[in-house]
Amino acid sequence: MVSVIPNAVVAENFEPLHSYQGPRSGALTSHDARLTPARSQHLGPQETITIVVISRLFYNKGTDLLIAAIPRILASDPNVRFIIAGSGPKAIDLEQMLERRVLQDRVELLGPVRHEEVRDIMVRGHIYLHPSLTEAF
Repeated sequence: MVSVIPNAVVAENFEPLHSYQGPRSGALTSHDARLTPARSQHLGPQETITIVVISRLFYNKGTDLLIAAIPRILASDPNVRFIIAGSGPKAIDLEQMLERRVLQDRVELLGPVRHEEVRDIMVRGHIYLHPSLTEAF
């Protein structure tokens, strides 16, 4: 069973994009022509699924779980890629895992991002993954 706890967001602002063609020089803006929300987007069996992670890369934020899960997820489906934004002491472990497993072509590490860029990164994916060892209620 999956439960969703809303955090007072306007969901329409975070719909996945269609026809995203990868990063280009300069910051993305919501006015970019390529940043058009995809209405009722259905992916075919050969289309790429993009998983976005935006987090501080610390142990308590579940980065070790992420590091363990990425190779398993990518091994199970060749049409999955990750975009990871954030910084912290676990970034080194993440980079080392990517090099060891030769996964740099399927995992894009953005490093730290400004608050204003978060939405434009989130909409580049189909799935937002937020691992954590704790949850405050």
